[in-house]
Amino acid sequence: KAALNYVREGGAIVIFPAGRVSTARTPFGNATDAEWKLFCGSLIQRSGARVVPVYFAGQNSWLFHLASRLGEAMREALLVHEIVRRMNTEVHAVVGNIIESAQLAAFDDKREMLNFLRDQVYALADWTPLTDHREMVATR
Repeated sequence: KAALNYVREGGAIVIFPAGRVSTARTPFGNATDAEWKLFCGSLIQRSGARVVPVYFAGQNSWLFHLASRLGEAMREALLVHEIVRRMNTEVHAVVGNIIESAQLAAFDDKREMLNFLRDQVYALADWTPLTDHREMVATR
């Protein structure tokens, strides 16, 4: 309820709609999200929010994906390892165009809307930068 009120008042929140770290179906496969939570669809529909899709490139190690198949406890234990391994490294994100609330309001079904949004996010995976934006960041 607090999130809904915050968004209705013009606030922005970041949601990882699957509610968990993406996992590959096989240890050497590509990681994908679990099914997105209906809560996200409810929040979008009830608040009339616009959505900015963001795709984060990369994935965890094959060991993490293997452990994910062995059980939740193993997965959680290795998740800490994966976080530590990525500290002080670059995370590449691709930010898509704003999807207006009017376009999202056309969906009667939350699951259908979430599938549309998921497709929009994963379409960003094919995006190729035209320039190295790191050169544009001022250093102190």
